[in-house]
Amino acid sequence: MEALLRRCRVPALAARHCGTRARHGGTAGTTRRLLLSQLFQPLALPVGGQAGPEGRPGEPTCRSQRLMLQGGLIHPTSPGCYCYLPPTVRAMEKLIKVMDQEMQAVGGQKLNLPSLCSAELWRASGRWDQMGPELFRLLDRHNHGYCLGPTHEEVVTALVASQSGLSYRQLPLRLYQITRKFRDEPKPRFGLLRSREFYMKDMYTFDSSEEAARRTYEQVCAAYCSLFTRLGLRFVKELEAIPMFMKRCPAQIDAARQPELACLQSLLFDEERSPAELARMYKNEGNEYFKEKDYGRAVAAYSEGLRRRSGDAELDAVLLTNRAAAHFHLGNYRSALNDAIQAKKLKPTHLKAVIRGALCHMELKNFLEAIAWCEEGLQIDSKEKKLVEIRAKADKLKRIQERDARKAKVMESKEQCQKEILLAAIKERNIKLVLEPSDEEEEVSDGLAEISLDGFHSDSATGAKVHLDADGNLNWPVLFLYPEHEQTDFTVAFHENSRFIDHLMVMFAELPPWDLEKKYHPNNLELYFEDGEREEMYEVNPEHTLLQMLQHKSLSVTAGIHCSFRHS
Repeated sequence: MEALLRRCRVPALAARHCGTRARHGGTAGTTRRLLLSQLFQPLALPVGGQAGPEGRPGEPTCRSQRLMLQGGLIHPTSPGCYCYLPPTVRAMEKLIKVMDQEMQAVGGQKLNLPSLCSAELWRASGRWDQMGPELFRLLDRHNHGYCLGPTHEEVVTALVASQSGLSYRQLPLRLYQITRKFRDEPKPRFGLLRSREFYMKDMYTFDSSEEAARRTYEQVCAAYCSLFTRLGLRFVKELEAIPMFMKRCPAQIDAARQPELACLQSLLFDEERSPAELARMYKNEGNEYFKEKDYGRAVAAYSEGLRRRSGDAELDAVLLTNRAAAHFHLGNYRSALNDAIQAKKLKPTHLKAVIRGALCHMELKNFLEAIAWCEEGLQIDSKEKKLVEIRAKADKLKRIQERDARKAKVMESKEQCQKEILLAAIKERNIKLVLEPSDEEEEVSDGLAEISLDGFHSDSATGAKVHLDADGNLNWPVLFLYPEHEQTDFTVAFHENSRFIDHLMVMFAELPPWDLEKKYHPNNLELYFEDGEREEMYEVNPEHTLLQMLQHKSLSVTAGIHCSFRHS
């Protein structure tokens, strides 16, 4: 052992001493090698029955602690507190250098936070009381409370929150430190593994979203893997891959890759159990998924329990009600309602099924049915607060629904009257009208139809429709086409008594950007409309009004008015 420890001391000979002045003839600011006789590494090799490291008889039980004490790497000063001797400091500096490289490779920025933390910050987070006696607490001369930080979430969060000029471009922000931490261990033991003062590397990240935080987590995990690989350490990447430490079971268990889980599953859902026992097992499994808000898998578990046909009506009613709740959270209100109905049939006094059914009717806007379900549930328990609230809300919404229906009926009647007036005005002007039924009607009622651009209704992209103004004049949507250049102009409301030339003077007051040859002038244009039935073009005099064109014997108005231009 002594020979082994002597060999372990040899690399320490390369340690360098930096100072402002060399003590043995060296020049100022230079370094020199330490001699073996000058190295401070007090050995504590076992000889007979020497005292242990804490001054008590016997050797320490932790092997790593014993070897570090014998090798002159650490020295105890009090329970849980150690001096780090020069060889240890040298090794730690190398380790910290490697850690810095890996952390900075993923965008980590190193800082140093104070060990003395304000009690106010810890009280604000609630951890001042939660930490219990493990937190070192003290008062200064002004009677202000402090603690020796075992971790620094509060301090670093306050630091970042105080920066009003922080930009989203600085995110993700990844801050880390490697400093001493403190914890008042009740029984310090195992050397540096469970001491009261220790070194710890801790990183704190700030991200713009949960997705970004998950990316940060994966990148930092990869950095740790790289660090452990460089150090030659064996490690387990995911602790949750071990069944004992799993928080959630995988959706699908592969017996070849996960034999432990497959074995546990076979023990849990043993087919030799009775159908009722298996149904209860699946109910409990579904409840766990429901707590985790994994409603899809909860539905699958409850369904599996129902397929076991337990023969217990009460148990099946619970499974149906629970599945209804999971469907409800998934937005499957109709499926949830069907389950609630089945559960109520199996157990008419099952109040949870009644409440779930009433909630489903509320989401489906069946307010009258919701009130009926509430009344039925209140007969079971007249003081059920949830049903009283649902009934009051359903009654209010039912009255609002009836009022809106009356308003819609009045509005529909008003629109029908306006359509009749509009159609009469068009017929009075001897305009040939080809009516087209709306999307909601197969036939035109009383010869009425929507007239709008390209058959669009008021909810279309343009919303343009023929209408009567306050003076009883018709205004039409008109589309102007320029086939040579594949360009268009659109007039939303072309007054029937307006001349085309008046519009052209406004439209071509300035040359359009697509008229590179400068040929389109108001007085140099020919205007045509198309006969949709014969597919022929008819020229229009620009001095004519829109009404004169509409009364042309070859023009049939179907969906607005289309006019084409070309230069003469």
